[in-house]
Amino acid sequence: MNNIVEDTRLFSNEGYISRRNYIVNFLVIGIISSIFLMFLFPVFKTEDILSNLLNEGIVTLILYSLSSLIFSILTAFNISKRISDIQNIEPKNSIFCVVLTLILLCQLLPFVNYKLATVFSLFIGVFQIFFMFKKGAISSNLQKNELYKFNWGAFFGTFIWGLFNRTYIALLIIPLFFTPAWLFFGIILGIKGNEWAYKNKHYLSTEELHKNQRKQAIFWSITTPILSILAFVSLVVFLSAVLIKDEQLSRLENRPSRLEMLLVKEIKQIYSDYEIGENEYKFFVDLNFWNNLSDYEKHSAFESAAIFAEYKNMYSKNPETKDIIRKKTKIYSKDNKLIYENN
Repeated sequence: MNNIVEDTRLFSNEGYISRRNYIVNFLVIGIISSIFLMFLFPVFKTEDILSNLLNEGIVTLILYSLSSLIFSILTAFNISKRISDIQNIEPKNSIFCVVLTLILLCQLLPFVNYKLATVFSLFIGVFQIFFMFKKGAISSNLQKNELYKFNWGAFFGTFIWGLFNRTYIALLIIPLFFTPAWLFFGIILGIKGNEWAYKNKHYLSTEELHKNQRKQAIFWSITTPILSILAFVSLVVFLSAVLIKDEQLSRLENRPSRLEMLLVKEIKQIYSDYEIGENEYKFFVDLNFWNNLSDYEKHSAFESAAIFAEYKNMYSKNPETKDIIRKKTKIYSKDNKLIYENN
């Protein structure tokens, strides 16, 4: 066996990395990249990513390209160290990491065709899953650590579990609840939970740890789904009551409601104008923008228009059925030419 040690650092290509820590690093990279892209970059309205970025300005394009390069380098380092574990060899050289980084960039850079990049991302994803499950020639020969069991109490209990177990890093999941990355961090808590709890709460033995954590796992696996459902139902009821009251006041005061303003804002992202007439519900769109949309995106855009038409029709003297509204909803170019309707 080569005399190399495990290195879990993100910005490092030294040593090897086990399956477990490879997954943790993969999730950390996913958290950072998803938050970065979510808050710093625009919502892509078409499949032409490059066009969307250029519309936001050259600075956005440069930031996107640099962030893509950084995330590709981190992933390349992670993969390189995983290969070292699987093959029991010294970490791959710098040239290998450079080539791997360029390959990974192909799924992120806006210069690549969107559909081709999607297929390539799936291809890369298969290899990522392979590295997660493939046993390492080095790590599989090490003595099994009893702390490496998945902690379901930490996964379900998240930050509350962290408070009870003095693992305050779990509090980071609170802001992540408002992003897609919360699930990634929840899995990290499950993977690292036993280690952190054993270190921070100073258990006398691993047996005592597992006994205590099993009780917490049973409690949180039952309590968390119930609390989540109750919170969701309560939120829906509260928002429904607020919206209904606002709708009633807006009709009395002859002003647009908050819901209507929100729907108009969403419609204006796609359509330049609209006309809700007696015989037709016309929505006007830039023809070049429309032609760049995929068939799925065109259908989704039509559905948005139809939903808005349903809302406007809700308060008319003679409300119509959903089917009739969809037949009347039509998409026009700015020069008043029909370009899309429900077939």
